[in-house]
Amino acid sequence: MQPVPQKRTLKSLLKFFLSGIFLIILSLCIGITDNTVGILVCMGGIISLFLAFTYHWQWMKSYVLLLIVSVLVFFLSVVLHNAFAAGGQYFHANGIISSLFNGLGVAFFLLAVFICPAAVFIGFFGLLKLTFFPSPKLNK
Repeated sequence: MQPVPQKRTLKSLLKFFLSGIFLIILSLCIGITDNTVGILVCMGGIISLFLAFTYHWQWMKSYVLLLIVSVLVFFLSVVLHNAFAAGGQYFHANGIISSLFNGLGVAFFLLAVFICPAAVFIGFFGLLKLTFFPSPKLNK
């Protein structure tokens, strides 16, 4: 298997990465609180960030691993979000611990709502792409 030319790889990485950053900043300017358009733009930005690092993958098992891990992390982050939110309520008298638990709860919420679905999307459609259009480099 021959490696992808370095210049093309870096150029594509920068395109996907910068477009992802732009879309995330744009979604924050639009607003994502109860705003479907802002949420979709933010998801597009996160997907673009994932594509920056996964678009050159040529092995099906890489996408399968991404898909399985992102589904497992989704369920784990849902449980941890609820646990930290409950811990934040339990320690409401102690401001520092309550703030720490609430912050961790928010972090796991964002992981479950934005990052994991984007990773599932990339894993699923990357798997479909390689199933129906296998890489010609791997068939040689």
